[in-house]
Amino acid sequence: MFGAVNIEWDKEKPFICLTALRNQKKIYVLGFFDSEEDKQLLWEKGDGADAAEEVEQSEEKGVEGKTSSALLLFEETPYIITYKSHQIIDGQLSVTVVGLGNKIPFRNGDFVIPVWAAAECDGEMVDSTKVDIGSETASYTLDSSQMPEKIYVYSIDNEDSKQLIWEKSDDAADTAEADITDQKLVEEENADNEAETETDTIGIVLEELSEPLYNSAYEALLSGDPVRNGSQGDVVRSIQTLLNEFGKNLPLTGGFYNQSLAALQDIQRGFAMEKTDYIDAQVFEQLLVNLAIFRSTESESSEDFDHIAEKLGISWDEQRYLQACAEEMKGRFYKAYKGFYYSKWEDYQTRMETCVQQWPANGEIYHHPSYYSGGTTLRIEYGKSPEIAALIKIMSDDTLVSALFLGNSNSSWVSLPPGTYKIKTGVGSNWFGLKDAFGDEGDYETLLFDDGMKEVTLKYGYDYTLQINSSETLPDSDDVGSQYEPYDEF
Repeated sequence: MFGAVNIEWDKEKPFICLTALRNQKKIYVLGFFDSEEDKQLLWEKGDGADAAEEVEQSEEKGVEGKTSSALLLFEETPYIITYKSHQIIDGQLSVTVVGLGNKIPFRNGDFVIPVWAAAECDGEMVDSTKVDIGSETASYTLDSSQMPEKIYVYSIDNEDSKQLIWEKSDDAADTAEADITDQKLVEEENADNEAETETDTIGIVLEELSEPLYNSAYEALLSGDPVRNGSQGDVVRSIQTLLNEFGKNLPLTGGFYNQSLAALQDIQRGFAMEKTDYIDAQVFEQLLVNLAIFRSTESESSEDFDHIAEKLGISWDEQRYLQACAEEMKGRFYKAYKGFYYSKWEDYQTRMETCVQQWPANGEIYHHPSYYSGGTTLRIEYGKSPEIAALIKIMSDDTLVSALFLGNSNSSWVSLPPGTYKIKTGVGSNWFGLKDAFGDEGDYETLLFDDGMKEVTLKYGYDYTLQINSSETLPDSDDVGSQYEPYDEF
């Protein structure tokens, strides 16, 4: 007889290789990473009466019909298979029988399922695709969503050996029709519940956003036509207002044309929505949900985001994914990169890759408009390997005056007003933009000058050269040191 271990076999792979221990009277299952003490009893030798006992002990009744037992042979071993029940589970026909429990063959390290089931559904013969072996029963999943007229079993060695074990009786027709009616009622009730949930979702989001324009626009889209290219009116103006909350800069003309359509599809891409050329009530609702998440990322704390997600029934993984989508749209690429990584949601790896930016051209990538007057030049030479890039920040107090990027070249220069400056350096390979630099995967330092000072004075009319990690030293030059700089202070 079987122990309480349930194992599922795929019909396409009837010979399943398991790690198992076998002696003369018992078979145990042992996991690939388990010790021998963890083995579970799967099968124990019994006598021919086991199958009959299982039938007598079973109290579950099958669907009304004519039942019988089948005698099948597999490698000269007899199997008495008796019908127990059948039903539709998750849209597929499931047939349960007894009679396998004491005789599962074991050949060359493989368990063999000797008996499979088939059924006639709406005049068509359908086969079983998998079987779940329990302690007393075998439950077959068949490739049909219809209730059967007849159920058969057969030996895996001979599919033509089908034997009838259940047939719908004439008296059962009304019962079957009643079951179908009941099933339809359940499905309709589930659909109503889903519709209720959707209504609750839009209600929660509209309450969270607290914007009357969106309430009226949703009602108009629910009862009217979708907004498409060329649509005009107050609903379009509300949609343009919504799109602008995602950082777009659309004029509130009330006309939905190419500019508005491009903004819509860019937001859809950013949040992994289906791309459409229209906005109906469903698309508008998705935009509202994503706007609630987009707004919540303005807070340094994730509590607002978690609060919204919990209300909407969004899982933790999807929460982090959607939050990362919002961060990427705001240009916070490294924060988005980490968010996608921690989410492990759907295409997170692809989205991580899109957060890594292409290296900018070698040279100055930012200059503060208040510091454009010249008077002195600073040339920077940085010894590094080609696969590593460097970012040089030149600061006046806490103000970023200039930023130099050294990627394909190891040197660059900048013209600056005379003054006292602090110089910071960062190196790495994955570039996330000026704000995020190389993320916390990079290495960051503040340069130290005379007497360990963090500032250096550049005088009018002078040209300076700063060498970092250089193997060659200029004559009459002063030593420059460095101090570790935390990423969040860089």
